[in-house]
Amino acid sequence: MKGNKGFTLIELLAVIVILGVLLAIAIPSVSKYINTAKKSAFIINVKEYVDAAKKEVNLIDSDYQLPVNHYDATIISFDRLQTAMENGGKKSPYGGEWVLESSSITIVNDGTAERPHYTYYVLAYDDKGYILGIMDDGVVYPVPISYDNLSNDKVYHLDLKNVPDLSNYDYVLDDGGSGKDLRLTFAYTSFHDGPMPVCSECDK
Repeated sequence: MKGNKGFTLIELLAVIVILGVLLAIAIPSVSKYINTAKKSAFIINVKEYVDAAKKEVNLIDSDYQLPVNHYDATIISFDRLQTAMENGGKKSPYGGEWVLESSSITIVNDGTAERPHYTYYVLAYDDKGYILGIMDDGVVYPVPISYDNLSNDKVYHLDLKNVPDLSNYDYVLDDGGSGKDLRLTFAYTSFHDGPMPVCSECDK
């Protein structure tokens, strides 16, 4: 038909530039959304391990029992809980295998023998370096996080080539000011062997 024209080179270039700008804006937003979703899934997954630990300690024939006295603790590694998991959980949301023998649930009785109160702490990481932890002076440390404090901002990526020395790293679980803290000292060999918390002032 007469009067119909194609796009000029300038118009095509303008469209390409606009699409480029839109992609430059959209891609970081999508990446951020995906990372946030994976962090949320990471937290959901470790909470499922806590739920499995709660079931395990309440079984009559369980190898594990709830801690009895004030600041006694029971530690259960992920590999002992996988059979109790209802929804799998063998891989983290980042596609890495959980380091099962070293990721663990620590159950602390921060009440008394007569009136027990149990707090569940989670130490978790996968073999791609995604962990639960804290940042101290710019260094990320894998440490046990209490169930109530599990959140996306506790999920970090640890560079496997630059693993912090945990041989003398203590993580104190504050008991709220009573003057007695439960100190978890990490028995540490290498990242893949995994830091496993060792309780002082608690029954093994």
